[in-house]
Order: sequence, then C-alpha cells, then structure tokens
Amino acid sequence: MMMFQTPTRVRGTKVDIYRIPIFGQGMESSASGLLYRLMWGRESPLFVTGLYPGVDGIGSGVGFKVNNTSLNLAAIYGDCSGDLAQWRDFFEAANGFIYVVDKLISDSQLLRAKAELSAVLNITEGVPLVVFACGVDGFREDNELPQPTQENLEVLIERSPSQIAENLGLVNLLSRRWCVRFAESLPDICKGLEWLSSELSS
Repeated sequence: MMMFQTPTRVRGTKVDIYRIPIFGQGMESSASGLLYRLMWGRESPLFVTGLYPGVDGIGSGVGFKVNNTSLNLAAIYGDCSGDLAQWRDFFEAANGFIYVVDKLISDSQLLRAKAELSAVLNITEGVPLVVFACGVDGFREDNELPQPTQENLEVLIERSPSQIAENLGLVNLLSRRWCVRFAESLPDICKGLEWLSSELSS
C-alpha cells in the first residue's frame, strides 16, 4: 500500500550521484535488519557501486544504481534533530530524503517523528521524500518482537499510509513531492527507491 503526492514543480538539475539521507525512529527498530540486508546482504537486489566516506564522519554512505540513477544512501541512526547545526550542511546538500517509521506506532511516537522530520525538512525546499512504514516481521534478524518498555506500553496502532501522511504533516507539504508506502520486504523498499529515482531524474 502507498500514498503519494506529486505537485507541479520546477525540474531540478541532474547530478552524477544523488545524496539521500535515510533516518527516522524506525531505523533502530523494525527496519534495522532490512536495511542491513539491503545494503550488505547477498540477497539484495541492488548492486553496490561505491562507498562514500563523507566529511568528518558525516554523510558517509553506500552507492547504488536504481533505474540508471546513482544514489548515495547515507544511513543516520539516532535523533538527528537534536543538533541540527552539526548536520545542516549535509542536509542542505541532500537531493532527497528517506524517513523510516514503524507502522505499528503510538500517538506520542508519531508526534516525536513529526517533530524530527519537520526539523530536517525545514532546512531544505522541494527535494522529494519517501517515507517507509516498516513492520517487525521479517525485518529484525532475530525475528522477535521488541521487548516491552515504558514507551511501547502505550497503545500501539497499525497506521495506514494515509494516516501516517496526515500525522507527519505531509499533506501540508504542497511544494514537495512525497510518497508513503508500507515496507514489508526488500522488493517494497526497491519500489520506493524506484519512485525516488524517477523523481530525481525527471
């Protein structure tokens, strides 16, 4: 399932390699095993074209080619909105964003996700955004549900793509192309990357 919006926009300038930060609270939970298999696993449908060290440890990533478009996917773990000054130059140079959330998520987690995403998107204008709503099954290498914590004792609700888009405030992003889709498997992730590559190269 997916939800997307592609408003009228000015065509961007093509570059040789598009820098795409991947971040969000789902990076360390439901998507952790999936992203490892995408970037490093033998079953990954993507071919690694290069490694990018970044600058002073910021912005390092893995290069892939998706539909003849070269993407530098830079995975960021932890809440990067706390010290945006450290990340500002990196985010300003980004050509697109991938944000990862758990599709089974509480109201308070969604509020924190919205704040984190908004803080980053406020640095840039117009670049496309893909939101992956990930589930637990098949993504964690141990295939186990997360251990109970005070936070996830809150009511966890499986949200639809449209609910996630609304709660993250995406429906108000009239000048930005965005797409929200469930990510249940590596092919799902690849479909999202294909949408992003088409937006970047058009």
